[in-house]
Amino acid sequence: MNNFLLKKIPSILIVQKRTLTTNINKENSLFEFVSIKKLIPGYKVLQENCNCYLNKLSETEKLSDPFFQVNFDKENEELRSEIPIFKRHLLLLDTISKEGKNHLNWISKIEKDTNFPLNVVKPIKQKNMDMMKENRTLPLMVNVLELINNKKNNFDNENYQVLSLPEWKIITFDKDYIKEATEFLNTENLISNSINPNIKITNFESEKILMVCGHNQRDRRCGIMTNEIISNKDLKEVVKYDLGVVSHIGGHKFAGNIAIYMKNRNGDNKIKTNTIWFRHVTPEVLDLILKQLEEGKIIQEFYRGSITF
Repeated sequence: MNNFLLKKIPSILIVQKRTLTTNINKENSLFEFVSIKKLIPGYKVLQENCNCYLNKLSETEKLSDPFFQVNFDKENEELRSEIPIFKRHLLLLDTISKEGKNHLNWISKIEKDTNFPLNVVKPIKQKNMDMMKENRTLPLMVNVLELINNKKNNFDNENYQVLSLPEWKIITFDKDYIKEATEFLNTENLISNSINPNIKITNFESEKILMVCGHNQRDRRCGIMTNEIISNKDLKEVVKYDLGVVSHIGGHKFAGNIAIYMKNRNGDNKIKTNTIWFRHVTPEVLDLILKQLEEGKIIQEFYRGSITF
């Protein structure tokens, strides 16, 4: 069983008293890495099918930057986590629409959006940068999330709602408490800190979330592939997840097109959260990836990185 390998950690992560793991010891690992080449002896047929599908999609959509070709034989055998280091993932919940296509309106740089609710992204990011300079917090990742199929939670289209992971909490506040909320979202422990009574915390009822990068105005390929995935009724494994469309995750260096968050309980019945990012995921392979994940296996050719909180 392979480890999740850790890249160089910024110094600010070392001085803070918080466990942030991007590597899992063999003895404690929940996942086993497997190669598509061993999993499917006729993998070249799958590779050809994927590339035919991607070529047709690039041609149909008249893309100036076509989709990358899949080549399982050239994938790096060295497994290492290539995603940013962050202590908390804040996901601003976009307003709920029947069409589920609000993500098509996200501008390339969401922090420049001045419209509700995206106009809160900039102050959240700015507060994180300011507090990091003072060595008061760790890096946050901030994105926008449009939930597609979640029916377990009550959502509010009039106030700001931020899903905080790994706490699995929704923080709700209105425009009069943005300053207080951004400070609170950067605190070390969301659960134990007393807060302004006008900032509400509720549980996010979910065991696992599948996020598809669908930032169409940032990279049209993401928008196209997201539509291909969320509109595909033949994907049987996807329905087991709360599905959402997320704004661009990571920079170009770290980009993946699928991010999964899952709750896991250890021997002490304490909840741990695993996030695993995948790249080059198409409808042709998504069910296979998810099925293997259910069995505790990660197909290494699609692996982008992981963190355990």
